[in-house]
Amino acid sequence: MEVLTPRFGESGPSVGVGDFVLQAFLSTLIEERDELAQRLRRTEVERDQLREQVTQLKQEVDRLKARLEEAEREGKRQAAPFARRKRKKERKKPGRKRGHAAANRPAPQQVDQDVDVPLDRCPHCGGPLEDVEDLQAQVVVDIPEELKPKVTRYHNQSGWCRRCKRRVRSRHPDQHSDARGAAGVQVGPRALSAGVDIKHRVGVTYRQVTGMLALLTGLRMCPATLVRAEKRITVKCEPTYQALVDVVRQAAVAQSDETGWYITEVDWLGLEGRPWLWPIATLEPKVTLYRIALSRGGEVVQQVLGPDFAGALATDGWAGYINLPYLKGQDTAHLLRRCGALLEVQQRGAARFPHSVKRILQLGMEIKKLQGELPEEDYAACVDHVRGEMTVVLDGRIEEAANLRFAEHLRNHEHELFTYLDVPGMPATTALVEQEVRPAVVVRKISGGNRRLSGAHVHEVLRTLGRTAERNGKRLVDLLPTLLCSVVVGQVLPLLPDLPTVIDPQRIEDWVHGLRPERCEGSLRSPRQDLRRGSRPADHRHGRDARPPPN
Repeated sequence: MEVLTPRFGESGPSVGVGDFVLQAFLSTLIEERDELAQRLRRTEVERDQLREQVTQLKQEVDRLKARLEEAEREGKRQAAPFARRKRKKERKKPGRKRGHAAANRPAPQQVDQDVDVPLDRCPHCGGPLEDVEDLQAQVVVDIPEELKPKVTRYHNQSGWCRRCKRRVRSRHPDQHSDARGAAGVQVGPRALSAGVDIKHRVGVTYRQVTGMLALLTGLRMCPATLVRAEKRITVKCEPTYQALVDVVRQAAVAQSDETGWYITEVDWLGLEGRPWLWPIATLEPKVTLYRIALSRGGEVVQQVLGPDFAGALATDGWAGYINLPYLKGQDTAHLLRRCGALLEVQQRGAARFPHSVKRILQLGMEIKKLQGELPEEDYAACVDHVRGEMTVVLDGRIEEAANLRFAEHLRNHEHELFTYLDVPGMPATTALVEQEVRPAVVVRKISGGNRRLSGAHVHEVLRTLGRTAERNGKRLVDLLPTLLCSVVVGQVLPLLPDLPTVIDPQRIEDWVHGLRPERCEGSLRSPRQDLRRGSRPADHRHGRDARPPPN
C-alpha cells in the first residue's frame, strides 16, 4: 500500500488526520510482521538443532543401554567374568613366529632305565617283517609309582661340660629339633618346607595341604603341625626378609602397587584401617616384596623404601603416592586405558582431548625405544618435544566434565608422566608389579585372606621369599631345610648372589616382625566372644566384680 505524503512547497491532495493515524498503524503492523518472520526463522533453526540433539541423545541412550546390559551379563557370568569385551579384528596368529628357536622339552642328562621294544611281526596281521630298522629313542619322564617318606632315627648323646657349666647335646646337621619324649617323632624339614611353600603359593587350606602331602608321599600330619611350623619358619626367615628390603632400597628402579586383603582379627579387635597387600618389585636385582598393612597410604611404601631411597618409583595414579619424597613416574598403561575408556563415551569434539593425550603417550613410548641409539642431544630434543606437546594439550580449552577430571589428574602428575624417558632401565609401564600382584589376588580369592595378624605376617614373609626365589630360578623348598637345621642366629637364604650370609638380629627393623595388636591404633577388644551374649565382647572381670551368668 502506497502512503501519500505531500512534499514541502507542493500542492497535493488534502490528507486528513485519520489518514496519518492509519499510515502509522500500518507501519507498526509491517514491523511486527517482519519481526515475527525473523522469530519464525530462528525458531525453525532451533527446532532443527533440537531435533538433531534429540537424535544424538537417543543414540547415546541406546549405546549406554547396550553397555549396561553387557555389564549386567558380565556380572552374572560365572566363567571368565573379566573376559575382554571387544576382540581385535586382525588378531595375531597364535604361536611363536616363524624361525624361532626350538622350545621343546630338553632331554634329561641321566636315564634310569632303558627298555627295548622289538618288532618281530606285524601288529595288525601277525605276518613276517622285512627291512626292520631302529627308530629314534623316545624319552619319558614320569614320577615313581610310590613315593615313600624317608625315616631317619638319630641316636644323640648328652654330657656335662665343666667349662660351660651346663649339659650339652649332640646334634646332626640334618636335625632341625631337639625334641624328645612325646614329641620325639618329628616331621622333617623338607616336608615342612614343601607344606608351607604349597600353602602360600596356592592358597589352599592347611588341611588340603596335608592331604596333598599324604596323597603324593604317604606322609600324614596334622594341619596344626603345619600352622605351628610355619610360625617358627617365619621367625628364621625374617633376617632374609630384612636383607631383601635392604636390596630394594639400593635399587635404581622400583615399582609399587596395592590390592585389598582380608584379616578377620581386624574386625574382632575393632582396629582402625583396612588391610592392604603391597607388592614392591624391582627389575634388577629380581626381588619381589610383599607387605601387608592396615593402611593404603604412602607411608607404607616409605616405610619399606626408607628415607634414603635414591632410585625412581613407578606407580599408578593412586593419590597415596603424591606426597612421597622420591622421584616418581606414572604408569603409561593406566593412562592409555583411561584414554580408551573416555573414547568409548566421548563423541565428536569432546573426543579430541583423549585422542591427543593417547597420541602423545604413545609417542613417548616410541621415543623410549630409541634411548641409547640416538645421540644424547637428539634424544633430549625428542623428550622436550613430547613434554611440550603435552603441556600445549593441557593448556588448551577443555569443557567436557570427564575430560576436565582427566586433565586435572594429568596436571597434578605432569612432572611424572615421562620420568621413564630420563631414567635408563625404567620401563614406561608397571607391568612387572602388576604381574606380581596377580598371584596374590588369586591366593586371596582361594584362601579368603588370613584369620589373624600373625598369619598375615607369615604370608608376607614366606610369599616374599618364595616369589623372589622363583624369579631367580631357585626353589624355596630346596633352600629352607638348610635354614631350619642351622643353629646360626640371623642366617640369610642365598636367594641373590650379593646377599650377606648373616644379619645381626638387632638390625631387623621393628615393622619387619609383622603386625601386632598392641602396635595398631584403635580400640581393642577380645577376639573371643560369648556366644550366649550375642555380638557383645566377653566380660573378663573376676571375683566379686565378675558379671553374673545370663539366665
